[in-house]
Amino acid sequence: MLPLLNGYILDVSSDMWQMKHDVVSLGPLRLTVQRIAYSHWSPHETLRSWGQVPLHKESDVLLAPCAPAEALWLGVWLEEGEGPASITLIDPISGYRGLATIPIDFQIGVLHRTSAPDLPITLPTGSSYNLRLELVCIEKQAVVPFLLLRPMEWSDRAGRDAPWPLDKPPPLPPLLG
Repeated sequence: MLPLLNGYILDVSSDMWQMKHDVVSLGPLRLTVQRIAYSHWSPHETLRSWGQVPLHKESDVLLAPCAPAEALWLGVWLEEGEGPASITLIDPISGYRGLATIPIDFQIGVLHRTSAPDLPITLPTGSSYNLRLELVCIEKQAVVPFLLLRPMEWSDRAGRDAPWPLDKPPPLPPLLG
C-alpha cells in the first residue's frame, strides 16, 4: 500500500528527492541530520549541533547512524527562499511525530504524541528504528523511509566510516562579532 499525505497517494520513488553531501533536497527544501549527546538533549530548547550525521541512500531509503548515547535532530531550510514547506517525521507504529513548518521552524528535535511525554529522536533498544519523513515544498511532495541504525551496521551498509562517538564535551558555540 502506498503512503498517503493529506489524503493523496504519494510516489515514494527516489527521483522525487535527492541527496548530496549528506543533505536531502526536494526542490528548494533542504534537510540535514545533526547529532547531540543525549545528556544535553532537552525537549524545550533549541538544540545545538555536535556534528552532522552522515547519511546514506539505499534504494529509496535514507539511512542514518545513531549511537546509544546520542539524540538526533533535523535541520531544515529553503535554499532559494521559496515556500512554504513542511517536514513531518513520523514513527508509524507509535504515532509519535515531529513537525517543522518553514519559514517558522528550522529544526525537529522532539517527537510528540497527544497525552504522552515528548521523546528525543534516538535509536531505541534494538538494531534499527523505522521512521518516515514526509516532505512538502510548494507543489512537490515525497515520502522518504528513514531508518536509524547502530553505527557499525550503518557503516557496513554505507561503505563509509561511522561518526566518532560523542564522548567529549560539546563544541564551543560560534563566536559572535
